[in-house]
Amino acid sequence: VSILVTGIASLFNWFAMRRGTLLTGGEGQSFTSDLKSLPGIIVRFVAVGPLALWRLSGFGRQGK
Repeated sequence: VSILVTGIASLFNWFAMRRGTLLTGGEGQSFTSDLKSLPGIIVRFVAVGPLALWRLSGFGRQGK
C-alpha cells in the first residue's frame, strides 16, 4: 500500500510540475498562486485516466 501511495504521489507531482505548478526558483510561481491552482490540477489529474479510456474506446470520436 505504501508503494502504491508513493507512486500516485510521485505521478501527481510530475503532473503538476508539467503544468507549471509546484516549481521552485525562477520558473516557479508564488506559493499562493500554486495553492489557488491546485484544485483544478487535482481534478485534471483524476480525470486523465477516464478520459484516456474514453478516447481509446472510440466513443470520443465523432461520426462513428
